[in-house]
Amino acid sequence: MSAAATATVTATAMKRQEIANRHAILEAIRGISAIEELVEYEPGHGYKFGVDLEVAIYGRNYGPGKKVGPYIRMYDYPPGLEIVRQGDWDTNTFFIVVAGAVEVFVAGVAEPVAVFEPGKPFGEMGVLAGMPRSATVIAHRQRGARVLEVQRPALRVLRKLRKFGAALDITYRNNGRAAVANQLQIPDELRKKVAEIADFQLVARGHVLASAGEVIRKLLLIRDGWVKRIGQAQNGEVTDYLGPGYILGFNALTVREARFPYRAVAMSRTELLEIPVEALHRDPALLEALRAALGAAGDIGTPLQPTQALVFNPAVKTAQERLLDRGLADANNLLLMDMDLCIRCGNCSLACHQIHGHARLKRTGIHILRPRTPTHTTLDQSLLMPAVCLHCKDPECLTGCPTGAIARFEGGQVDIIPSLCIGCSDCATQCPYNAISLIPRSELKASAAKLPAKAAPSKNGASRNGKGGAARGETTPEASFDPLAAFGLRFDPKPQPVTQGEELVAIKCNLCNNTPLNPKDAGGKPVYATHKYNCEENCPTGALKRVKPTAYFNEIARIHGPALRHSGAMIVGNAFGHADRAKWLAHLVGIVVTVLLCGATMAGIVQYGLGTPLFRSDWFNFRWITGLVGLAGIIIVMLYPVRRQMWRRRGGALKVWMLSHTYAGVIAGIVLLLHGGTNLGGAVTAALMISFDLVILTGLIGILLYQLGPRLLTKIEGEPLLAEDLLRRREELYQEIADLTVTVQEQAEKEGRRAQFAQTFLVARDQAVAALLSLGFLFRQYLHRESLDDLLKHVRQRFAKAIASQTTPTEQAVLGQILDALATIRRIDALLYIHRALKLWLPPHVISTSVMLALMVVHIFQVVYYLWR
Repeated sequence: MSAAATATVTATAMKRQEIANRHAILEAIRGISAIEELVEYEPGHGYKFGVDLEVAIYGRNYGPGKKVGPYIRMYDYPPGLEIVRQGDWDTNTFFIVVAGAVEVFVAGVAEPVAVFEPGKPFGEMGVLAGMPRSATVIAHRQRGARVLEVQRPALRVLRKLRKFGAALDITYRNNGRAAVANQLQIPDELRKKVAEIADFQLVARGHVLASAGEVIRKLLLIRDGWVKRIGQAQNGEVTDYLGPGYILGFNALTVREARFPYRAVAMSRTELLEIPVEALHRDPALLEALRAALGAAGDIGTPLQPTQALVFNPAVKTAQERLLDRGLADANNLLLMDMDLCIRCGNCSLACHQIHGHARLKRTGIHILRPRTPTHTTLDQSLLMPAVCLHCKDPECLTGCPTGAIARFEGGQVDIIPSLCIGCSDCATQCPYNAISLIPRSELKASAAKLPAKAAPSKNGASRNGKGGAARGETTPEASFDPLAAFGLRFDPKPQPVTQGEELVAIKCNLCNNTPLNPKDAGGKPVYATHKYNCEENCPTGALKRVKPTAYFNEIARIHGPALRHSGAMIVGNAFGHADRAKWLAHLVGIVVTVLLCGATMAGIVQYGLGTPLFRSDWFNFRWITGLVGLAGIIIVMLYPVRRQMWRRRGGALKVWMLSHTYAGVIAGIVLLLHGGTNLGGAVTAALMISFDLVILTGLIGILLYQLGPRLLTKIEGEPLLAEDLLRRREELYQEIADLTVTVQEQAEKEGRRAQFAQTFLVARDQAVAALLSLGFLFRQYLHRESLDDLLKHVRQRFAKAIASQTTPTEQAVLGQILDALATIRRIDALLYIHRALKLWLPPHVISTSVMLALMVVHIFQVVYYLWR
């Protein structure tokens, strides 16, 4: 057991003690050089930073329930008590030693790697970089420690101080340099030498790290973030991408005054270890040792001629660029929808609404095309990252919160503390993914304890007014019955924006923490070993998946270099397909049970017949066996709609229930068909068999549509759109055609060409309408499945003569625009028909099932009655 662990064990019974005396805190601040300016007093004017000091030390009330701060507190830690733990995500605070000392430990090292004396800050790496704690810090085992705990919002105040910014920057660089050196895959003696000469840098997205032709003065080791290399070829630019663990400028170790053969740009917030080349050349032993130890991370060629590890086909490079450019690779927890499996039912948004009272998931967002496997050369997997929180490594929303209401918690989760939120919307405006919305605080309170009795949201994920309920004082009119909406066939309307003046609070995805789905015991520990997400659990086809990008996306995992420890741990096999094991296991069990049961039933009927008594019974025969097996299958089938209503507790993944529903239905269908034999019997029995046949038929149609519909949609839709968006776009295009026609018609009438215009332009337009809105052109969308750009190009070529025959260039251009609009309208129609088909089979299936169940009850009573008699 390490010294840190031993000390912590002995200190478990002890607790830290808060120093509530504000004057003592002011005196402690006055004794720390870096922040003493905060309590500077100006005679005749008072404290120089009076307002900031009040908020930081005392807190300030801005109204009922709106207390801000205090953000600086002071604590006494007894000897050996743990202050921060390595690997923890509690990165909302950092500390400054006031008295005593603290000891710093890292995993695998028995003795402390550093001792911090009064005035020394620690923990700032986690706050500034948004990373887990890089070391364990305990109160000195003999002296104990008194520390100031500084929360993230206080940084706004402290950065106004002249000394603090410089001191924090120096501390951050020193700690960062030490942390990176400790991660290097080199011997310990080399780490110490590198740490002595290197510098740690943090650069923003878009920062140019190196220019082509620039002399290499420093090796640039990527500790965190992503870098784009751009080389110049005869036919244009050639790019590739590097991740943590790779080194830029390594050829300078071989050739003095070597130059960068490419331009390098940071694709995200990037941490670098800069090692001066000249210092390495002054120490040939160190230079050779580094070249031998880190050659694999530095000998990476150029974008035009990369090493084998960085050679990817164009499809993979396209996916890499999309993921890195949109910042998705920096998510801690990313929600993905596989659009080949998504049946556009909206169950994910509804599940989010049911568990939280307000949906935090909107089925619009960033579309990603990528190869399904590393060997594929086409972008054949369509993924949608919906507008939901990514729990980013470097969340912009945290820096914008003035009260510290939004913070990072266990496991890297970013969440909002409602009691601290003042509804300022700073976090929502700074989030680049539109993942934070505002609702009235009263509705949050209503949904906290129990789901409110109110209408569900529209299935695009927002409440009916977009951010919350109706405006204060407004009443909702009684809605008339809509049969299409009752069966789920009416496309959901777009929600209205928030207009109320009620006090607001921010909400976002919290990974279903503190919900009935993931309960905790009295000690605050999770009841279940596995964490579940309600949206993912309630997807009937398994289209949703929460992933860690560096593990799921093989194309991202493969650009991690070997220079740093733990980089290789992110590469998890062939992560492209990510076969759903639960789903495949359910398929396997379903197929085996179906074959065994149906095979055994048919073999028994062939052997004994339907009516031959078995087991020395006068009545028990294969007709009874098939009837009972069929009844058991129907009972299992009917458990699926029961599971669908289990929104707020665990009931197993809905996709598995859907498969059990399907296989049980197949088994019941086959066995009951054998049960009926060739004789339909009486009217009730005949009606029962017919209704059962309809259930089977509509169910098979549903399976077929669920298999083909989403895949056909992804082939022809391009960017995934909700049905209501498609309807709105179609209306806009019809209006655009009308407006364009009126514009050129008015111009022709002014020029006295009314008759000629009617004979040329209007005739050509009407011919185009008849051709492009025809049934044949609709079927073309499904058969050819070309991209919209290719479709528009084909239409232009088809009507090239009609365009050329127009009198003026303006009319030629307008006719071309109308052709584009008509072709787009037909593409939209094709998409809408698929959307409708995915819902249209369900009402007949439900109705026939209801009739079948009613007749089956009558049939069972009838059979039991005759048997009893």
